[in-house]
Amino acid sequence: MAAWWHRRLLVVEIPYGTESSIRLGTWHHTGLETRAGDVRSTSDFYAVLDHAISASLNGFVQFGNANTHFNEIKTHWSIGLNYKGLFYEDDFSGAMVSKVDVYGASSETAIELYTNITISDNVGLKPGLIYIHNIAGDGALGNATIVNLRLSISF
Repeated sequence: MAAWWHRRLLVVEIPYGTESSIRLGTWHHTGLETRAGDVRSTSDFYAVLDHAISASLNGFVQFGNANTHFNEIKTHWSIGLNYKGLFYEDDFSGAMVSKVDVYGASSETAIELYTNITISDNVGLKPGLIYIHNIAGDGALGNATIVNLRLSISF
C-alpha cells in the first residue's frame, strides 16, 4: 500500500458585500493509484461563490474538477440556497442540486433538502432527504432516495 497525503495547496477568498465571498482553491494528492495501476500524484482546482441575498437567505454555487486518470469523476458542480431561521432563530435549512459528470458514463444528479436544528451551543441535529438520479452515471443502477439524520457536536 502506498503512503499518501491530501492537502489544500492554496485557497484565496475574495470577500464582497457584507456577507458574500468568492473562494478559489487548489488541492493535491500524492501516492494515488491510477486506473492503469501505477501510482502518481495529482492536483486540481475548485471554486465557490457564496452570495448573501438577504439577512436570512444565502445562495451558493460550487465547481470542482478532477483528473480522470485517478477516479471516475470529471467535474462536479452544485447550486443551492440556505435560509436562516425557518424553524428557530439560529437554525438553517436549505436545498441543493448537485451534478457529477462521470468518466466513461453519463452524469449523476442529486437533490438534497436539509436543515440544522440547534439543540444547544455545541449540539445540533441535521435531518436530510437526498434523491439521486442515475447513480454513478449508470442507468442500470437506477435512482436512490436517502433519508439521513446527522448529529453535530462541536468542542
